[in-house]
Amino acid sequence: MKRIDICKWKPFTLESLFDIVKGSRLTKQNMKEGTINYIGASAFNNGITNHIGNTENIHPGGTLTVAYNGSVGQTFYQEEPFWATDDVNVLYPKFDMTKSIALFIAPLIRSVGRNYEYIDKWEINDMRISAIYLPVLADGTPDWKFMDSYMLYIENKIQNTVNQINTILGGVNCRNLNNHMWQPFRIGDFLTAKNTGNILASDIEDGSGSTPFVTASGVNNGVAGYIDASMYEILKGNCILVGGKTFTLTYQKDDFVSNDSHNFTLRLCDGGVYDNEDVYLFLLTVIRSSLTRKYSWDDAVTSDKLLNETIVLPVTSNKIPDWRLMKSYVKTMRAKVIHYISTV
Repeated sequence: MKRIDICKWKPFTLESLFDIVKGSRLTKQNMKEGTINYIGASAFNNGITNHIGNTENIHPGGTLTVAYNGSVGQTFYQEEPFWATDDVNVLYPKFDMTKSIALFIAPLIRSVGRNYEYIDKWEINDMRISAIYLPVLADGTPDWKFMDSYMLYIENKIQNTVNQINTILGGVNCRNLNNHMWQPFRIGDFLTAKNTGNILASDIEDGSGSTPFVTASGVNNGVAGYIDASMYEILKGNCILVGGKTFTLTYQKDDFVSNDSHNFTLRLCDGGVYDNEDVYLFLLTVIRSSLTRKYSWDDAVTSDKLLNETIVLPVTSNKIPDWRLMKSYVKTMRAKVIHYISTV
């Protein structure tokens, strides 16, 4: 399929396309056990931060969820009934919205939401009058058929790529990792934490310098711009940055500044030869997969809380974390994926 020509696309306000409904607050104390998706202001796992049994304020599948606070603008298509937290708005389509059409529209909404990220909440009245550009027919109405067919093409292409990568990652190295001995460790036994500064987005000028201005966002590795940071405390790179409010974890290779005092960095206590990107990416993945469902906007994570959590890591015969295995595993996986992508 040819590259999309967007020159003739037309703007449509979100309120012309959707009925927009605010989500409902539900504290952790009032959550009941169950299987209903709980959608929070998260950039990961399709926005699902928990599963609950509460049934009072359930929205139907076939709708979009948009975070107006936290991970502002993060937009996901929800196939199943769900509860949306009060940091999320639910978009009910005024047209026949297939899953493919929803996946076409979601990134367009997300891109508009970036204008409000960590500057202002994307309040519901602002969201209603915000506009996205869509392909149109000769009569000026949205070309839903094109959007549907285009996304079906993209989905198939991506699925083929994913299948190939999964085949690559299903090799000997993966099996060795699965068969390796694992053991629980308190995070604070091998990582230290330090809170970041609090630089207001309204005080920075993107493009004024070369230091990354990093937020607790899952988009673009959290980097919202590059600024002149000579007036601020610069944080040393080669660390994990944790967004305390949203539990967003990113690896920051270069020195940077951050936007929120609720954010904090994680570094290996001993440093040394294994204090490197590959080990941090391994740890980041384990921490995220182990604790994402526990922490949300109703129970924001602090450095003290996180350091006292327990995760499971591969160990050596001496029962200490096998940093060498973690490093080699990530290095091997990266090389395999890069090799595959370069050949397709």
